[in-house]
Amino acid sequence: MAYRALYRAYRPQRFAEVVGQEHVVRTLQNALRQGRVGHAYLFAGPRGTGKTSVARLLARAVNCEQPLDGGEPCNQCAACRSIADGSALDVIEIDAASNRGIEEIRDLREKVRYAPGRCRYKVYIIDEVHMLTEHAFNALLKTLEEPPANVVFILATTDPQKVPATILSRCQRFDFHRVPDARIIAHLEQVCAAEGLTAEPEALQVIARHARGGLRDALSLLDQAAAMASEGAIALDDLLALLGTAGEESLLALTRAAAGGDLAAGLAVIDQVLAQGRDPRQILRDWQEYLRHALLLRLDAGLENAVALSGRQAEELRRACAGVDPERLLDFLDYLAEREQVMRWAPDGRLVLETAFLRAARELGAGTGAPGAAAPAAGAGQPPAAAVQQARAAVDETETAAQETGAAAGEEPAAGEAGGIGATGEEGGDAAAVVAAWPAVLERVRKLSTQTWALLNPADVEVRAAGPSRVELVFRHEFHYNTMVQGKRLQTVERAIADTCGVRVALRCVTMEQDADEPSSPARRRRGREPVRPAGRRGNEAAAPAREAAGAAASGAASGRGGG
Repeated sequence: MAYRALYRAYRPQRFAEVVGQEHVVRTLQNALRQGRVGHAYLFAGPRGTGKTSVARLLARAVNCEQPLDGGEPCNQCAACRSIADGSALDVIEIDAASNRGIEEIRDLREKVRYAPGRCRYKVYIIDEVHMLTEHAFNALLKTLEEPPANVVFILATTDPQKVPATILSRCQRFDFHRVPDARIIAHLEQVCAAEGLTAEPEALQVIARHARGGLRDALSLLDQAAAMASEGAIALDDLLALLGTAGEESLLALTRAAAGGDLAAGLAVIDQVLAQGRDPRQILRDWQEYLRHALLLRLDAGLENAVALSGRQAEELRRACAGVDPERLLDFLDYLAEREQVMRWAPDGRLVLETAFLRAARELGAGTGAPGAAAPAAGAGQPPAAAVQQARAAVDETETAAQETGAAAGEEPAAGEAGGIGATGEEGGDAAAVVAAWPAVLERVRKLSTQTWALLNPADVEVRAAGPSRVELVFRHEFHYNTMVQGKRLQTVERAIADTCGVRVALRCVTMEQDADEPSSPARRRRGREPVRPAGRRGNEAAAPAREAAGAAASGAASGRGGG
């Protein structure tokens, strides 16, 4: 006999065997006991959660010749056996993805009128029903609303939002939930016992996590791992190599290095897992989920049950991130989600992964009291990082001198001494440096929100430093001003400034009319002497050599890491 995949061999044969969908099973069994079987059902939910399996069980239950207590099919009568082996002519399964046109639905309407051959009910199971065309849905409406008395429709979909409301209103809808990891692990243990397999508990946890609530996906992964295992023993290391992901220990080490600002340790972890053949994109995805666990544990220690980690792993992760600011962690999770999209098209996934870690060491490490980019451990990486900080300081000094020169020519002097452009993430950053780097800030805004970027056209908006920690945006058009101050657009600009310059500054938006009316306005003082020009251009030539030094230092740091 040919081998059957585990997800087929262990497909539920009774309602009691359905895992994680008790709310659906209980309702259907009560309807069967009370004789209240509907004419149309819609099963909606993620893939691998049991929609088609429950549809087949319902088809058996309504046609069973000797139903058991609780509405269970007997699985012994001729109707049950024919439906189970797929030979019943009165149970028709249709794949809407490949039979989605109006002609197929017209053919269905013609056949619906005929009485069942051997079964009590004729059951139509239409899988992926959301794939039907608009005309096909319209052709199905009347039949679905008033079908013959001996016909039952069961529609299944993973995307119920695409099903027209006219179809939804004619069906009883059941939403299938993702199966919890604990239930998946318990089921996998039962399958392993029945198949004579042994598996490390950590390996089953990894399978459950990668299944993402889909029991079919979990059984498929277990089947693949069993084929790879020697003598029926599924080891964690073999499973990680199969999935191309990093283990919990590697993810913990990477998180601990980021939180402590240990660049050498973190890059060593990345080098080790990639040398083992792991997929950079999968590592990034797993690290994102791991940091999500860290965020939950930082917000509330009582959320330990909400993370897919053992008690020991959760405690180690909590200690590793004890000093990390949850707000920084939340922002970095958003950044990782963007990096995952970038990695889809990046020619070198390793580079994206390493730069993501370096960003984590700067943002998360700063939350533990480490300065700027989080001071690395003694040894490797210290001289390049120091060179970068010295070059940044040179940029600050040069641009401050350029600003003072402009003030001597009649422009507004700074209200106080500007702070450095280090990645402190605190208010009090150098507003003049933000103005100087405004083109790069705009590019970052464009990646975050094209709508916000369109409102910041340099021809229509003047950007200037209004103090050591405040930046003013002066809008030529009132409509652009009103649109910018609505919603979360200013937050997007603040985030772009933090990502690009490593500082946080206060933003103030005004129109040109409002700006001209203010007594202390630079525009009012300059009126009649020189036209208003975009801020950020003055002092750029003077700051250019320092910026080149910063770029050279950053390049040296990168090459030094690559050579080590």
